[in-house]
Amino acid sequence: MPDGRRFLNATWQPVIDSKYKFYVYSAYLDKRILEKQINIPSPRVRVVGVARLLNLTIAERAFCRYWYDDEQFKLEAKSRKKFIAEAVMTPFTEHHGLDYSACFIDCLIAITAKIPTAVSVYSEQVMTTFLKDDDLISLPDAGNFLPINIQPEKPNDRTDLVACVKPLYSEFVQAWKLIEWIELNKILGFSHFYIYYHNSTKEVKCVLDDYVKNGTVTLFQWQNLPFKNNVDLREENMFAALNDCALRSINVHKYVAPFDVDEFIVTKNYTLLKFLEAFDKRGGNEISFVFQLAFFYLQWPDDSYYSGVDLTTQKKTKRRTEFKKNRGKYICKPEGVAEIGNHFLWKMTKKKYREVVIKPEFGNLFHYRNCERDYDNCWEDQFIEDRTMWKYQKELEKSMKVIEQNLAEKCKLCRLGNI
Repeated sequence: MPDGRRFLNATWQPVIDSKYKFYVYSAYLDKRILEKQINIPSPRVRVVGVARLLNLTIAERAFCRYWYDDEQFKLEAKSRKKFIAEAVMTPFTEHHGLDYSACFIDCLIAITAKIPTAVSVYSEQVMTTFLKDDDLISLPDAGNFLPINIQPEKPNDRTDLVACVKPLYSEFVQAWKLIEWIELNKILGFSHFYIYYHNSTKEVKCVLDDYVKNGTVTLFQWQNLPFKNNVDLREENMFAALNDCALRSINVHKYVAPFDVDEFIVTKNYTLLKFLEAFDKRGGNEISFVFQLAFFYLQWPDDSYYSGVDLTTQKKTKRRTEFKKNRGKYICKPEGVAEIGNHFLWKMTKKKYREVVIKPEFGNLFHYRNCERDYDNCWEDQFIEDRTMWKYQKELEKSMKVIEQNLAEKCKLCRLGNI
């Protein structure tokens, strides 16, 4: 069981009496120094939230109220204001111009202070009234209570690779697609999958519950957000999910990859872990490894030479000739991450860290999706036959047959057929 499974207490909670809709999800003690962000102190409690911080002259302000288990410490405090810290609120870089953005809510902890066990985030309106009389008893409920997660002090000596999966939503229906994605990525080198779950069909949820039971998947609930998807907020607040996953992985996992369930990172002649370890042995400052995108459009015909089990990664071998640098995905070391994005890191913790773009001849991101016909006429793009995935056919089919035997009846799945 990954150590990260300790962090199972997160849920979206409101910040009451805020100017606009304001929600918080999770909190972490973060002792890392962010060299490029001098306005964000260390150590701090870093809260993952969502607020209206964009397109406004005056944005939200927030305060953190710390909670302690030590009653004696409470009594000895010289001022009740020692329990209060104003937050530095930072919207994520990637927000697509929408009014609401995932954000970090950072609260200072004095180096000499006792570490709190939990935090509540208060709106400016509520906290301003309280600070006038310094009466802690009169401070109303914040509407939220976040236990503070504390990562291990030193990196885990395990070399592993985990996936951070953006929220599954809109009644996600493709159970076999999800199974194929998990099973093939296990073959490619992933040991665990953190999935943020909004909703799905009963069949998909049954499959996920089984993966949770056998230790392959950790599910995090992603409900209670009163936003219009892609109108108020981008993709079910996916950037909050990815950054929460990166924070919970610090000193727990060696490598993390923000992923979707139609993407695979494939390297030539190496497993993913051996490929990444080769960079480590050089002793460089690479913290992120970007793999350029190769589209396999689902509208293109199946491979006429394929006759195995009906699996997308095996029957779809027509690849767009051109690789895309700006639409790739990456694998990173979480301790060096200050802000994670969808296609690359936005911010790193140290100036010396760097991101390296992997040349296509060494590794690629394979993306199996429908062509965006109204976007760039991509159905007319040139393609070549790329049968790289065929080398995993036997092992993948074996794994899929085991899943079929165990879950087809239990989860009411249709049986796997052959091409």
